[in-house]
Order: sequence, then structure tokens, then C-alpha cells
Amino acid sequence: MDFYGRWREAKLPGTWNQKVSRLIGVIFVFGVVGCGSLGPGRVPGDNFNYNEAIAQSTREQMLLNLLRLRYLEPPLFLKVSSVLTQYTYEGDVGVAGTRGFSAAPDTITGGANLGYAERPTVTYLPISGQEFAQRMLSPVPIELFFSAAQAGWPVDLLMEIGLQRIGDVENMSFGAVPAPGDMDRANQFRKDLEKLKRFQRLIRRLMELADEEAIEVSRGKGEDSATRYFVFDVNASGEIRGRIQELKRELGLDPDRNVFRITGLYTRRQSDELTVQSRSVMAMMSFLGRGTKIPEVHQKEGLVIPMGVVTSAGVAPPPIPFRIQSQKEEPAGAYVAVRFQDHWFYIDRTDLKSKLIMLFLTVLFDLRAPEVEAAAPALTLPTGR
Repeated sequence: MDFYGRWREAKLPGTWNQKVSRLIGVIFVFGVVGCGSLGPGRVPGDNFNYNEAIAQSTREQMLLNLLRLRYLEPPLFLKVSSVLTQYTYEGDVGVAGTRGFSAAPDTITGGANLGYAERPTVTYLPISGQEFAQRMLSPVPIELFFSAAQAGWPVDLLMEIGLQRIGDVENMSFGAVPAPGDMDRANQFRKDLEKLKRFQRLIRRLMELADEEAIEVSRGKGEDSATRYFVFDVNASGEIRGRIQELKRELGLDPDRNVFRITGLYTRRQSDELTVQSRSVMAMMSFLGRGTKIPEVHQKEGLVIPMGVVTSAGVAPPPIPFRIQSQKEEPAGAYVAVRFQDHWFYIDRTDLKSKLIMLFLTVLFDLRAPEVEAAAPALTLPTGR
């Protein structure tokens, strides 16, 4: 941005020397005041503006990649590595005058020019490569979920989007779909929906027993401090004890045991172990993409594989706690919105669950993605002129 100020043709009262002195004073004040307000005064505003722009861009990129996975397109991630801003200030002043004789008046002219330019340079680094693929496709360590729960994140949401299996209860698949002609696709999605509902019921039972302080997750001691244990209360009342036994049967646990070591194994699980299998970041994104409201025209054109509940109005998204709305016109006041496939997709600013999940997914992605210094090549774009 540039601005230009100019003042000339002064006609000041007084003697010749007084006119010159006053004009120089005015020009000096103009230059000092103008330059003094452009240096440090730019820092707080620019810092806030760049911060907000990067945060908004991060939300939009995550939403766009969720849509790409839903539409069977490869995701692409860019990381803002650096923002460099150059400020340039230029100015000059000038005074000229003529001394009149006889009837000719004295004339004084003056000019002041002040120029300011800002030239930001933003550096983007594509996040890709073998390390990135391994991190995105490998299951997230269970420890991260425990840490997030201890930090105050809703445990039920973490389990529903981040876990694939607890004991004998499996969550909905996260994107694997049968090839056309291999099997009845509607039957496959019906089974997936049944898995999701059963997993959601299991989470509710776990939360209810946790509220009753009948179950807890504890850490081992000494050399076993890295191991987590799922513990049932041995002194629970009769009604709670009955619900504990029901939960053990559903999870496929030994009814006579009350302490189970948490493991990722399923087929070779021991009688004193409880299977807890997590998803990868990419699997979570594919799962959450199922919450997209696909425009009817896209369904008719076959741009996506139907992954929801068939109704008279079309295919409705499955009942997962995440919603991506869609419409033809740009939404007003959305939390985040992107234009994709000639439609606008967005998360409503009042949809607190979806906003919370988007926040958790973004934080989890940053934790799992490799350092941007390891990614190459760098793409630097000067955004000024």
C-alpha cells in the first residue's frame, strides 16, 4: 500500500523572513508527524492481521482436504513457514520563493512528499514425503487421547472419532468401500451404521459408569509406568455391579477380573487384556468426511459414493457428531467456508461440536505432521508489488 501527501502554495502573513520560517516549520511538523505514526504503529495491527489470516487459512485448508477425501481426491497440505514484511518510508521537502518589487507581492511555495510501502513475503512449504505419509497413515498413539482427555477435551467425542475398536465392539469403517459389483453396497452401509450405533451406545455406557466412579483408567507403577490399565470398581453397589457385568460381556472380557491391561492386540489378546485400537489422522479425516451434506446435483452426477442413510429426500449423512453443510450461495457468518465443485461447503458457527472436532483435528494434525524444515521444496511468493 502507498500514500502520498502534498502541500504547496503558502500565503502566510508577516515579513519575508517570518513567512519562510513558518513554512519550514509547517513542513517539518508534517514530516515528523507522518513518519512517526507509520513505524512502530504498524506492528500491533499487522501482527494481529497476519495471525488471523493464517488461522483462517488453516481452517479452510483442513475443511478443503476433508472434502477432497469425501470426493475421492488426494489431499494436499501447505504449511506457512515464515512471513517477512518490508516497510519502506520515503519523503522529501522543498521551499522556494520570490521577493517581490514595487507592486509585485512576495511569493513562497513549499512542497512535502511522504511515501510508504509494505511488501510482505510469505513462504509455504508442502508437507509431503515418506515420513508424512507414515505419520498420517499410522494409528495415533493411545497416549495422545489420554492426554487430551486429561486436558479437558470431551472424552466421548475423542473416542467416537479417534477409536476404531474397544474390546469386541468395532466402530464404523472410516472410508473403505466395496468396489462396484463386489457386494450389495446398501447392505454394507447398513452394517456400518449398525456398528456406529452400537459403538455410540458403548460410549454412553462407559461415560455413565465413569460418572458413577465405577471405572477408571490408571497408569502402572515403576518400570510399568508406560502401561495403562482399565480398572473396574470391586466395591460397586448391586445395581452398578450388574451394569459392570453387562459391559464386560459386551466387551468380551473375563467376568471374574477387574483390572485389564490396555493393548492394541485383538486376535492374540490375553484374558487380562482389553483391546483399544486407535485410528490414523487420515482415517479420522475420512470418517469425518462422511458428515458432509452432499448436494443433490452431485449425487445425481455420481461424484461421490453414497455413504449415508437413504431417505425420500436423498442420502442423508450418518449420525456422526460432525456436520459439513453445503449450498449454492456463499454462506454468511460461517465458522469456516470453502468453495468446492461449484458449491459452498461450510461449518455453521453455532455448531459447537463440529467446531470442537475441527479444533481437535487441527491440533492432532500439527502433532503428527513432520517439522516443516524437513519438507521441500520451499515455495516463496512475494505478495506485494
